[in-house]
Amino acid sequence: MSLDSVELLIEWEKAFAISIPDLEAENIVTVSDATEAILRQVALSPTPHCKSQWLFYQFQTYFEQTFHIPKEKFLPSAHSINVFPATDTLWDTIEADTGWLVPRVHKDERPSEFRFMGFTWGKYKQSTPYTIRHFIDYVFALNYTKLVSLPVVCNRYEVEKTIMGITTHCLGVPIHRIRPDTRFVDDLGLD
Repeated sequence: MSLDSVELLIEWEKAFAISIPDLEAENIVTVSDATEAILRQVALSPTPHCKSQWLFYQFQTYFEQTFHIPKEKFLPSAHSINVFPATDTLWDTIEADTGWLVPRVHKDERPSEFRFMGFTWGKYKQSTPYTIRHFIDYVFALNYTKLVSLPVVCNRYEVEKTIMGITTHCLGVPIHRIRPDTRFVDDLGLD
């Protein structure tokens, strides 16, 4: 394991107040693998409130009041590039107004690709949050310290988004490059 891998593992263990055995840690390849490893060691404390739904409604109301985007247009399945106003200062404005860290979404950003010997590979699988659901997931991950009462977690979603948030913080990787199927070595360059 590289130093970055060890640091990431330590941060997960601290956040969830657990200890992941070395043998199990060596088998963590994706964000989903890390989620499963942590879920095996934590006791979930479900609540009747869905924090991601609450966060969605906060942003839906904010966009309606601030940018006059009708609630009917701000839906989880809506493509974010069709909803967000195209301004360079949008993200700073949203963060200043709401107090939430938000991912940057650029209309012209696409997955990087390269060709070699007739084959095309993507540098990473997804370059931008394509839907409002992705946007809310990324906001949740970036703000996990405000939304999750660690080490107590309510559900798998909180564990997964906390792992994503810690990973983006530790590795300096943009949050939109991290998804459940993201591979730490192949997709994020972790040794």
